[in-house]
Amino acid sequence: MESLELKRSAPEAQGVRSSDLLAFLDRLEYSGEIHTFMLLRHGTVVAEGGWKPYSPDLLRLTNSISKSFTSACVGIAVDEGLLTVQDKVLSFFPEFAPENPDERLASMTVEHLLTMSSGHQADTVPAITADEDWVRAFLALPVAHTPGTVFVYNSGATYMLSAIVQRATGQSLFEYARTRLFEPLGIHGVKWEACPKGITVGGWGLSAKTEHLAKLGQLYLNKGKWQGRRILSEQWVEASTGKRVENGSEPDNDWHQGYGYQFWRCRHGAYRADGAFGQFIFVFPKEDAVLAITSAVNDMQPVLNAVWDGLLPALNKETDAIESSAEASQALVDRLASLHMAGLSGISPRGRQDKSGVRYRLADNALGLSEVELREDEQGGSVVWTHNGQERILKYGCPAWTLNEWKASDGVTIVAASGGWIDEETFLLAVRPVETAFVQTYRCRFDGDALRIAYNSEYSLFVPKELTLEGKAETASSR
Repeated sequence: MESLELKRSAPEAQGVRSSDLLAFLDRLEYSGEIHTFMLLRHGTVVAEGGWKPYSPDLLRLTNSISKSFTSACVGIAVDEGLLTVQDKVLSFFPEFAPENPDERLASMTVEHLLTMSSGHQADTVPAITADEDWVRAFLALPVAHTPGTVFVYNSGATYMLSAIVQRATGQSLFEYARTRLFEPLGIHGVKWEACPKGITVGGWGLSAKTEHLAKLGQLYLNKGKWQGRRILSEQWVEASTGKRVENGSEPDNDWHQGYGYQFWRCRHGAYRADGAFGQFIFVFPKEDAVLAITSAVNDMQPVLNAVWDGLLPALNKETDAIESSAEASQALVDRLASLHMAGLSGISPRGRQDKSGVRYRLADNALGLSEVELREDEQGGSVVWTHNGQERILKYGCPAWTLNEWKASDGVTIVAASGGWIDEETFLLAVRPVETAFVQTYRCRFDGDALRIAYNSEYSLFVPKELTLEGKAETASSR
């Protein structure tokens, strides 16, 4: 049996110059904070890497790339005859159908959900997640437009696709994906969030490795086949990745090139899956290439521009194997091995010695932190904090990143931390859960027995962005 793992080779063996990839890495780094990438040419990995503490070998919260995996599962169910894209949404949930449903709701089909043209005025996620039963809440919402006429990006529509797959197959989307999609592609160890009713959320919440993302892209580039085995029908792949609806009129805007079944059309004949804060799967049919990227950016367009301007010309130079340059090849190997992200700058490992080992009790706050204690050593130190009643020890480097492994309900959470003193009164801590794009900073200001923490969070849709925490040093009598 042939291995399900991706093959690897030197770039030149697949018609790509190492010198061009070095130049692409320059552009990519300039475009924003890149965490990992993997490039495939002719189905073979020719370059991959991670900016430490990030690694392509770790799971990554993919955000809306989840939608494209959901679409693949819908396609498999369609291929198996369990549903069609013309099936009415209400037909799967008769218990929630109004006695006299609105004409627009009654006409909504699976295809309308796939193409983000369900007719809703805005994304339905805020409304449905406020309810215990998300399906019931979705079907109770007003449908402002005739389905199929207006594109509105709607993660709630993808959640409904997951609920439909569960009704049609008798398995959750995640369970169905495990046997029909993940295992055939050699994808193991992934995670996918579920709603309070146990339905896989579908539109977000999938954590997968960079290679897993590349494998989905390669499956679609192969028109639904994986190492000779048919996973998806060619008809589904073509329908999914072609323009099914218009989503804008600006010719140079990569979000206005048309939308398929949970895939975005791109300029230059490419298409992509993407997720918030710079998670990407690019598929280049003409160039026979796939590129997976994870990053932490608010503006995703510079990353796309780096791909169009830095990588695409390199892929269009040659198609067959070319002679390699020993110097350029070694330079690429060295560059990929040395990728890293700098820790905090302008900090000192040694600060107020009288604050080390002092425990501070915090006032009630939205983060659920109740106690915090700073402990210093020569290489950095650790922060001991109590979060939702559980004590955690977070080791930090100064300025280098230190990795921490915390036990979690679904396995292990890996967190990187860098910290140090800005001045005699202020300690700065940066925390990165490296299986996400999240970046958290804690600016701790000491004033006598008082502690004031200015908290900031970036690249997260679901946690507070800014908070101020207040605390007081514990005395022996208060412990």
